[in-house]
This record gives sequence, structure tokens and C-alpha cells, in this order.
Amino acid sequence: MSDTNKMDSNAPVVKSILVVSAHNTDWIWRCSGTVARYKRLGAAVHIVCLSPGVRGESNKLLKEDPTLTPEAIKEMRVQEALAAGESLGCDSTQVWDYDDCMLECSKDVVMQLAGRMREVRPDIVITHDRNDSRNCDHETAAKIVWQASLIATQRGIDINGLVPCAGRMLIFGFEPGQTESSDYKPNIYIDITDVWDEKMKAMMCVQTMRGTPDTHIRVNTHRGWQGKNNGLRKNIKFCESFSAFWPMVSDRFPV
Repeated sequence: MSDTNKMDSNAPVVKSILVVSAHNTDWIWRCSGTVARYKRLGAAVHIVCLSPGVRGESNKLLKEDPTLTPEAIKEMRVQEALAAGESLGCDSTQVWDYDDCMLECSKDVVMQLAGRMREVRPDIVITHDRNDSRNCDHETAAKIVWQASLIATQRGIDINGLVPCAGRMLIFGFEPGQTESSDYKPNIYIDITDVWDEKMKAMMCVQTMRGTPDTHIRVNTHRGWQGKNNGLRKNIKFCESFSAFWPMVSDRFPV
């Protein structure tokens, strides 16, 4: 039995995970390996992309072809997210239509996301870290998730008759693009070595941001080296890193 399987056999059962991404591909780069791992463990995984990323996420695409319309770009990017979700076996992948580069923590988006939380009832929510200095949409997405997670549990707030979520959701922020300038401090490393091929397939679904996979191959390799040394587990090659929004509470230290 591998080190990874030993860890999995002792882990609490997670039935449902919700991933919330500011743009259609952020989650693919930053947590699709973790998504693949939990799908192997039998969890339902649902993806919500708050925006297709037509504006600031498409600079390179527009440089190559300035004649592309926003509608054409949107169609391409929505299909990328759907294809990646399908390749990973996600239970649902939704791309909402809020503006990127102007993503706002409005009542509408908070209530819509709170409603989605009540529908899928996640044990874990994965989203952007609250500190991401290079993209204001990412920090806004984290704020939206935080507020929606609180609203989703309130019995006094009706959302289309959906039953409120019970208790507090565990929320984890994935790694930003610029860790040092964002003051990002990971405290959780997920070993994705044995699902690495699945992450690579998901990243290859994205054609509008060619070259980006190379960046995250380097990041995941470096985090794998750190995970190997911090976890004293010799078989680790690739890791994704996260920070917890809430303190972790248990009756024993994790081992």
C-alpha cells in the first residue's frame, strides 16, 4: 500500500465538495489534482465559475486575434471549463455570467452562491485564498464564498425553499499566482502524484491560455518537493497547496 493510500484510508469521509473559481480556468490550474483525488475517493465534486473570464483573462487571446468578439471568447472559455470538468468526472460544472475585472461582492451573487451551497451541501469548499494581490477578482471571489457560506446556514433566510446548511463549512484557499507578494502561507499540502496525469489532461482542455500549464507544473513540482520533506513521505512528486479559512479542530493532532 502506498503512502497516499495509507493517508486516504484514515481520512474522514467527504461526501460533497464545492469548488468556487473567479474565472473559468482558475480552479483547473490550482486544484484540479485535488478534485481528481476526491473523485477517486467517491466524493461528489461540483464546480462554480463566477465568470467566464472574457475581459482580463483573455489578453493573450485577443493579442493573437483582435477580431474575436466577447461572445466568441465567452463560448470558447465556457467550453474549456465544461471539458475540464468532464475529464475529471465532476458531478456538475457551472459557468456563471458575472463580469471579470469588475467582479463585485453583490447581494445577487452571494445569494446565488448560498443557494448553490444549499443544493450541493458541501463538506468542503475550495476557492481562492483571501490574499491574492495580483488579481482583485480572486480576492473578491474569496469574499463572496465567505459571505455565502454564512448566509447558507441561516435558518431565517429563505432561498427558494432550500434547507439551510447545517453548521460551518470547511473552506480552503488555493495558491495564488504570486505567493510572496500576496503573503500567502500554505498550511496544507495535498499529494496529487498518483492523479497527476488527470490534472495534466484537465489543463490541456484550456487552449485560450497556452503556456499557463508550464507555470503550474513548476509550482506543483516545487510544492511536491516541500511536501516530500515536510511530510517525510518519499513517494511524493507533485502537491497542491492550500490555506484554511477556519482553524482546524480535532480531538488529536493529524498524523
